[in-house]
Amino acid sequence: MSDTPNITLHCPLCGRNKEARRDDSDPRGTAIVVALCDECDGEDNGVYPEYFKADGTQIPYQEQPAAPAGGAG
Repeated sequence: MSDTPNITLHCPLCGRNKEARRDDSDPRGTAIVVALCDECDGEDNGVYPEYFKADGTQIPYQEQPAAPAGGAG
């Protein structure tokens, strides 16, 4: 399966879905990114992006981009 130019962004809090262009930092084969949308991303809810292939298989953390440095405190 080849990479597609667009991916689906899914917010786990409100359930909103949005189609977006693939980012260079997305792991190869990403079809769905589960992450907070702009409306829900007002505070650190402990939700970090998770990446999935088109068949619903989660992409292993080793293949995902590094978590953002820093944090609260």
